[in-house]
Amino acid sequence: ASGRECGICMSLKSVVMHVFSGNNCDDTLFKSLSENVREWWVYHPSVPVEDGKELSSLEFIRKYVMNHHPVVIKNGIEHWSALTEWKSVQDLVDKVGCDSLVAVNYSPDGRADCIRQDTFVKPERRLESFQTFNDNLTKELHVSSALATQPRSDNPEPFQVLDSSSNAHINTQLFNNDNFNDGVPYLSEQNDVLRTHFSCLMNDINELKLAQDAFGTDSLDAVNLWIGGGRAESALHKDHYENMYCVVRGSKRFTLLPPTDSVFLHEQIVQQASFKQDFRSKEWRIHVETEEPSIPWIPIDFESKHSEYVLPKESRPILRVTLSAGDVLYLPALWYHSVSHILDGQACIAVNWWYDMDFHSPYYAFCRFLQTQSSSAHHFGTPDDDGLDRPERRSA
Repeated sequence: ASGRECGICMSLKSVVMHVFSGNNCDDTLFKSLSENVREWWVYHPSVPVEDGKELSSLEFIRKYVMNHHPVVIKNGIEHWSALTEWKSVQDLVDKVGCDSLVAVNYSPDGRADCIRQDTFVKPERRLESFQTFNDNLTKELHVSSALATQPRSDNPEPFQVLDSSSNAHINTQLFNNDNFNDGVPYLSEQNDVLRTHFSCLMNDINELKLAQDAFGTDSLDAVNLWIGGGRAESALHKDHYENMYCVVRGSKRFTLLPPTDSVFLHEQIVQQASFKQDFRSKEWRIHVETEEPSIPWIPIDFESKHSEYVLPKESRPILRVTLSAGDVLYLPALWYHSVSHILDGQACIAVNWWYDMDFHSPYYAFCRFLQTQSSSAHHFGTPDDDGLDRPERRSA
C-alpha cells in the first residue's frame, strides 16, 4: 500500500506543481495520476465481496468507507421481511393499493437521462395507477425477453426531434417498431419516495446498522424505491451521496469507474431535452428544452456497440458486478456507475439509502480539483462549471 500511495502523491504533486506554474495539465499527467490511483482503488480483479453476517461496522469503515472503495455485502438484508413479503411487484401493488397514483418514467427503448441526438434527454414522466404501471411493466418484460437475442439498434437514433421554442422538425426519423410503441416503464423517482409516498412499505425494511455506524442517521437524505426490468438502463453518472443499494427481488448489473477516470470520460456541455409520446400515432419525439440551461454530461455508453468513445487503457479494468436478491452494494460518493437489468423476464425491486457525503473532506477536495483541471485542459467547461456542485438527476 505504501508504494501505491507514494505513486499517487508523486503524480498528484506533478499535477499541482504544473497548475501553480500557470500551465494547464496535459493527458500525460492525468494518465500517470489515474494509473497510480487505480492501482490503489482497483487492486481487486472484481468488486470485493463480504459476508454481512461477519462484517463488523469497524471493518466496513476501515476497509471500504475510509478508502472510498465499493464492496458487495452478501446477506446484508437477511433480516428484512421484504425478502419474503415482496415476492412480486403485484405484492407491492396489493400493499399500497392498486389505484394509488405513482410517478413513472417512460422512454421508447429504456435509455433516458443520457445523451442522444447531442442533447441530454430525460424520460417522459407520467402519473398513473400502481396497477397500470405493473401491467405495463409485465408487458415490457415479455417484449424484452423476446428481444434479448437481438442486437440493440441505436445507430442512427430513430426519433423525431422538436425545438420547443418553434416546434421545428430537426430530424424526421420516427420510432415505428410496434414493440417499442408502448414505451419502457421505470419507477425511479429519486425524491425520498419510499418514505413519502410508499411509507407503508417501510415496515418491511430497516436502515442498515453498518450505514448508521459509518455515516450517522442525521446524514440520511433519502430512501428510494426502484422497480423496473427489461431494457430500462441508467446511463453513466455519479452521485454526491454515500449509497447503500439493496436488491430485494430480481437482479441488476452495475458498471463502476473510480472518480479519477473523470478525465477520460469525454464530458460535454449539452442542451436539455425530454421524450414525449404522441398518444394518437404512438410516435416518440425528443423535445429540446431551449428554456432550460445546458448541463455537463457523459456520452459514453457501455451497452452500445456503436459508441464513438472508447476508454483508454488507463481506465481499465472496468469493474462490473451483478447484484441478486439479498445483496447490498456500498457505492462511495462520486464513483461513476451505469446500471442495467438482466434480460431474464423478471422484474427487479430495489431500495437504496442515500447519505450526504462530507463536502469538507480531502476526498471531495481532491475530486473537485481533478475535475476542474480536467475541464480546463479538455475544454469541457470552466472551473466554475465542474459538475461537482450541481444537483444531478440520479439514477440506478
